[in-house]
Amino acid sequence: MAEPLAEPEVAGQERAARRLVIIGLLAAAAASGVALALALLWQRTPSAPAGQPVPVPATFREAGFIGGVVHHVGGGALPAAARSGVVRADVRRGSVAVVVACSTGSATIRIGAAEASARCTGHATGVVVISAPGGRLDVRGSVSVRQPRPWTIGIYQ
Repeated sequence: MAEPLAEPEVAGQERAARRLVIIGLLAAAAASGVALALALLWQRTPSAPAGQPVPVPATFREAGFIGGVVHHVGGGALPAAARSGVVRADVRRGSVAVVVACSTGSATIRIGAAEASARCTGHATGVVVISAPGGRLDVRGSVSVRQPRPWTIGIYQ
């Protein structure tokens, strides 16, 4: 038959068990803190450096916006603090697609009397397709809020 434990042995085992529980809780808290820090860091990391504009591709295709692939013929980047600006391109007669690449809020594109808007998504998004007579095309763009980095208007044919 097992002998009952002496009082000092029981107290020692209880202390050891408490230490294990405390160490386990501290390890879990530390792991949670590291996971939270990594999640916040990952969430705030932009897809490109803050000083570089949101890029527009050399070719563009967007289902429901324009059929086929169009090629970049002009446009430009505007400073993050600029809420509006004008970009220009020499275009051929025919269809011209205007794309905006901005991070937050919405963008409005104006070409002559035509105006169209799109939500900023952080990547190139089609805004409007017009029929141009050819020659120099001025495209005025504006964003609803200050951007976290430069934003871009692309002109495609």
